[in-house]
Amino acid sequence: MQMDKIYKILKLLFVIFLFFNLQTSSNSKPVPPGAGEGDVAANILFLVDSSASMSAWIGSDGLDNVPNAVYDSAGRVIATQGRGQGVVRYTYNDTDAEYQRDRTFGNNGAIKFAGTCRQVLFNNGATSTNQRMNTNVSRNKNAKSVRGLTTNVLTNENLIFFSTTVRRTYHLIFAFDETGKNCRMVLDLPEIGTVRGFDVKTINGVPYIFALGVSNASRRNGAFASCNLQTLMCETQRFGRGGYSNLIRSFSRMSVNNEGTMLYMANGNLQGYQLTRTGNAFSLSQNRQRFCVRTNNPTLTNQLINVTSLAVSPDDSNILYVGSAINFAIQKLQVSDTGCTVVSSIGKGIRSLNKNDPATGSTTINGDDVNFSQVWGLEVDAANSRILTSTEYGFIDEFNEDNFTTGARDTAWLESMGGPRINRWTGVKQA
Repeated sequence: MQMDKIYKILKLLFVIFLFFNLQTSSNSKPVPPGAGEGDVAANILFLVDSSASMSAWIGSDGLDNVPNAVYDSAGRVIATQGRGQGVVRYTYNDTDAEYQRDRTFGNNGAIKFAGTCRQVLFNNGATSTNQRMNTNVSRNKNAKSVRGLTTNVLTNENLIFFSTTVRRTYHLIFAFDETGKNCRMVLDLPEIGTVRGFDVKTINGVPYIFALGVSNASRRNGAFASCNLQTLMCETQRFGRGGYSNLIRSFSRMSVNNEGTMLYMANGNLQGYQLTRTGNAFSLSQNRQRFCVRTNNPTLTNQLINVTSLAVSPDDSNILYVGSAINFAIQKLQVSDTGCTVVSSIGKGIRSLNKNDPATGSTTINGDDVNFSQVWGLEVDAANSRILTSTEYGFIDEFNEDNFTTGARDTAWLESMGGPRINRWTGVKQA
């Protein structure tokens, strides 16, 4: 009787053990895809935080949109940024054979603040030395490199001039030395309340600055100022309301020819206006002398793109280089009083957010295969025979000006640097 009781208990325990064993097997996870025979592609679900923290930036090497890039006297690339990251520098690394971000430039790798500036030109024509500015300059637009500038205060200095889009500094142009650490000059150009664009040209051995903008008297009026950078003596003009002032208030980029006789503006079309030597500097005519009309959906080899950036060749004032934020290409033009002829072009003509990277075993990229997003900056440097383009997606590309021809365009591309800043959300999407 006792044995029967023990037998029933053992039988019950066996049933319970069997029940739990079957239950555990039915709830266990299967072997993950890709971990055994008959591999199955893994389906991975990311649960993403939707809070504001996902817009935080990853790392510190990416660039904002880059309105302009220029060379300094040592061939290093200076780039402005439009969204608050300041002016930065790229230096060529011979060991790695590439341009790399130079963290020794400025303060913590960038120019973002102007403290005391060595020489200041005020809007009324007066000048001062060691003026405390103490202002944010972290959002920038145009930039120019001036070499060997001497004034009554400065002696043979290499300077980087740039304008800003920071509130309360719209009217100022700053100049820092090539270390990026010292503000050497500030120009509050007479008559101009908001700087829309500027250029610097050395004419007969004298450096001049030319600037267009909105008048400080009325936002409906355009204004022009030109100054001898050695004497800081200027000539100014204010234009009445109407078509010419509207053009000045809306153009995207400007460039002055090598002789100081023509000022070009880009507003989709290409327009040229005569400059005349007057008094301390120059005066600007309102009568258009050169005009080239853009083509919608152009054939890049022979029709003018929608011009958003431009630069006169240092070697020939009738050769212009133009870039487009609409047609995603750059062109070399022969320009005259009767029109424009496309000499050569580079770019796919379709927007690409990809970095230009040569194929394995190659050091360049065919002209038709070069990627551009929106081309906002274009500079030509005589000392280096180089062209720099800069885009709203943070890329800067370098080209050999001598190879920007129909026959050699497939070897014109040289280097790419920069690239966009990536936030956490974009990083997750790319993963």
